Amino acid sequence: MAAMALLSVGGALFTFYGYTLSRAGDRYIRRSGLLNKLEVSMRASRIQMITAKQDWLDKVLKRVNLYFEQNTTASQQVQELMSPNKLIVPSVTESEALALSREVMPGCDLHHQTYQVISKRFILHWLAVAWTIPFLFALCVGIISDHLDIILLSLSGFTAVCLLLTLRWWRWGIAFDENYVYVRRGRIGVDYLCFEPYKVQQVMVKQSVFMKRRGLATLKVVLASGAVTVPFLPEQYVHELADSILHEVESTRRSWM
Repeated sequence: MAAMALLSVGGALFTFYGYTLSRAGDRYIRRSGLLNKLEVSMRASRIQMITAKQDWLDKVLKRVNLYFEQNTTASQQVQELMSPNKLIVPSVTESEALALSREVMPGCDLHHQTYQVISKRFILHWLAVAWTIPFLFALCVGIISDHLDIILLSLSGFTAVCLLLTLRWWRWGIAFDENYVYVRRGRIGVDYLCFEPYKVQQVMVKQSVFMKRRGLATLKVVLASGAVTVPFLPEQYVHELADSILHEVESTRRSWM
């Protein structure tokens, strides 16, 4: 594990050595690399989404990995750090991440929103659909074969799954104001996403029979940079947000190409 960690650190040093981020007019330019020099150029008007990522160590150190994402194509299989459609600003402070985000999308505030949290039925759904049957099968095998290790392993595994699902439910939420839509998600760490509604290309509202009975729905929005999905939201909230996004797309003449 230590060797793998050193390899990861070494790769990051080779990739981000001499990192600089500059701006020339409407264009951001990133330059970095030790053996191979990499330059990524991106127009601010073409940025579809801002993503701020923090794993558990980043949260302890109060650091943020900031991503500016523009259009992607399904045929592209490019390493994330080398992608010409994703400009990463690594390990900046939270105040620097806020300043850079507001430079691209004035007035956006990723961290201080009142997020609508998804329903707790998200946890019950995934436990029932994906995890209960395997857990019961493993537990029965352990009891029938009288193997205490299998019983303990299945119980600990199921507990870990419940904990991870609970953390995912706790992190996942969405908010919007008159200018932007914000999404929060994660497990141990947390990711914040921000995009402008007028750049949305498609809005989908999904609802199963069981979700409809509980007044819940899933919202999926598609941008040129990819799709963003937030499940198990209150149905009324989803329709209000979908109507707001579609109205913005319909009424705004601003170009982002």
